[in-house]
Amino acid sequence: MQKLALIFTLILSNLAFADWTENISINGDIRLRTEVIDKEETSERWRQRLRARLKLKANINEDIKATLRLATGASIGSKDNIASTNISNDSFGGNKAFNLDMAYITWKLYDQIVFEGGKVKNPLLRVGGSDLLWDGDLTPEGGHFKVNHNFGDINLFSNIVGYFIDENKEGEETSVLGGQLGLSFGDTVKIKMGGGYYAMNTEDFEPINSSTRNSLYDHDNDGGANTKEVYFNDYRVIEGFLMATVDAMGQPASFYVNVANNTEATTQRDAFLVGLRYGKAKEIGDFDINVNYRRIQKDAVFDQLNDGDFNGGVSDGEGYVFDIRYKFSKNSKFRVRYLTSDQGVSTNDDTTYNRYQVDWAFKF
Repeated sequence: MQKLALIFTLILSNLAFADWTENISINGDIRLRTEVIDKEETSERWRQRLRARLKLKANINEDIKATLRLATGASIGSKDNIASTNISNDSFGGNKAFNLDMAYITWKLYDQIVFEGGKVKNPLLRVGGSDLLWDGDLTPEGGHFKVNHNFGDINLFSNIVGYFIDENKEGEETSVLGGQLGLSFGDTVKIKMGGGYYAMNTEDFEPINSSTRNSLYDHDNDGGANTKEVYFNDYRVIEGFLMATVDAMGQPASFYVNVANNTEATTQRDAFLVGLRYGKAKEIGDFDINVNYRRIQKDAVFDQLNDGDFNGGVSDGEGYVFDIRYKFSKNSKFRVRYLTSDQGVSTNDDTTYNRYQVDWAFKF
């Protein structure tokens, strides 16, 4: 009897293990970064940075999946870039924060419609990796619908989003409502094009990152040392995007454009980004190059959510980003980025801001 019980237990444990491996997957990555920040009239800053992420995906049933990801990064309440998952090697080797970076449900409602809710992966298309409006590490909180439908060789896609930025117990919450609508088509020349609209009720909202260059005003009108500075206006941003991709010597070559206009601002409300991308670092020995130029006026975009590296992570600047990636071994990439900009273009300050990054990234 004991032998039969042991055999039965072993069979059940093997079945449970098989079911676990079939329905749950785990992966992650570790990135080592050397970074130099050289801002005009300030001391050059060198730092070693680390990013670590661990993701679990589970199949709940045929239509519903769950995703959970933990990552390094700033803790809640920090005044650092809210989207960043980087931490600096300092504090005498003290332990680092490992926070909730994603936690969401994916629900396939129909063949062409998917709902995701929780702390989600950003679904909004960023042509060429454009971060004019949204930082690449941003994981917004709320929900969205993703819609895809094919009309012959033309794909129609839409992303409808509703996200919370900050809860306010004394008044209206700060949020993002809007979405994208676009088309992708073509064979020899592959085209992605479309537009978006995003409504952000930020007026009288206090910035999370105090280094913002969006327009602020003294909420209490007292001019004192404890002045509470809040946003001067809301953001109603209209976006347009286009990317054209062709095959060039066996590698994809793309030209892309991303433009934005904040209809709530009366001046300093336009932004654009234009870039070229060549190659795809997919196989060992492959590389890709991405170069873009951008100009972001002071109130064109909500600069708490856009690129946290270019121009110091704020608006009111113009400049270039040079990005090269090389796959040197399986699941491993080397990357070099150079970001250079002039800060304060609205007032002709033109303070030079340079950032250099060297990354070693490893996936598992």
